[in-house]
Amino acid sequence: MFMDSLDTLSKVKQITENFPGAVYRYYQPLNADVGQGRIDYITKGLFELYGICSERAVEDVSYIHSLIHPDDLLKFNLSVNLQAFLDERWIHEWRIITPSGEVKWMRGNAVVCEIQLDGTRVWDGVLTDITSSKLLEEHRERLLELERKARNDAERASQLKDEFLSVISHELKTPLTPVLGWIKLLRKKQDVDPQTLERGLMTIETGVEKQMALIEDLLDASRIVCGKINLQLSQFNFSSLVTAAVELVREGLAKTNNPLSIYLTIFDSDLTCTGDFSRLNQVVSQLLSNAIKFTPDGGQINVYLTGEEGFALLDVVDTGKGISPDFLPDIFKVFSQEDSTDTRSVGGLGLGLAIVRHLVELHKGTITASSPGKGKGAAFRVKLPLSVSMPTDKPSHLSAS
Repeated sequence: MFMDSLDTLSKVKQITENFPGAVYRYYQPLNADVGQGRIDYITKGLFELYGICSERAVEDVSYIHSLIHPDDLLKFNLSVNLQAFLDERWIHEWRIITPSGEVKWMRGNAVVCEIQLDGTRVWDGVLTDITSSKLLEEHRERLLELERKARNDAERASQLKDEFLSVISHELKTPLTPVLGWIKLLRKKQDVDPQTLERGLMTIETGVEKQMALIEDLLDASRIVCGKINLQLSQFNFSSLVTAAVELVREGLAKTNNPLSIYLTIFDSDLTCTGDFSRLNQVVSQLLSNAIKFTPDGGQINVYLTGEEGFALLDVVDTGKGISPDFLPDIFKVFSQEDSTDTRSVGGLGLGLAIVRHLVELHKGTITASSPGKGKGAAFRVKLPLSVSMPTDKPSHLSAS
């Protein structure tokens, strides 16, 4: 009988040694911290898991405990103590850092097989390496997150295009309404006094100009997406361009009795730039127009121009409605509008800033936007190299947004 018992123990030991992972018996004294007990037995499979021999673990259980990842240590200790208190099966997953510096994922599965008279818990358990399955799980989660993001982006893009088409239909129709109204009125009336005629012609002219501006924005957006914007390069005084653009805007505000104040501060009046005069004038005019649209009556717009280490720095700062932090990253994207109702109230297709960004980048420059928040104004900074080397015999291509 004794020999049969020895034979059985030998077979059990052989099975546990061949078992994947490490089988162990751990004694946890009552009220002692985890890692202050002792390991009575642990199989040699520990070396494959932790990179240490089983003899080392038996000699110093605190050492194997010290290999637990610092971010997982508290949860590990709490889980052991809780299951010991509840006298329930312990199943837990955590990371270790092996002596060689490798990070691995472990799973422990153990039960309290005995509670001694002094309150010591005797745990029988098994440790297994689950690093591969964890990496696969993390990879799967990343793929799922990418898929969710791609789907959300596609849905958002579709929504933005729908909103954009709605805005287009409204904006293209709006200038035509007074134009058609005046044309019908002038046709019906035989004798039109000069004052009424002038007012009608001005309304028609304004409506046609708005329509042309909208169509030009659409054409520019199309050219940008196709990478077919031509730059006609020449040398000119960028300070003079900015000054002229500001003066033109001031004249327009004066004609409409708009109480906005525009201040221009030029720190360097001799900034010679190489670029497309018409396109850079479009950039400056669009930034000024944008500031006027979203700045209420009595507000203020400050324009600053200075030179810095081969670059022209143009800042347009307003005291308008501001930009929310959530929308700032998307402000230069095509079809992107913080609130489509804003476009209805101030006019425009919402393409202006997207076009500005592409035109600035075609000149090897950058544009940034900042705002303290809603209702606190906004600031746009354009940084342009004063000398740009580009071929003039080919169109300047830009990848689609």
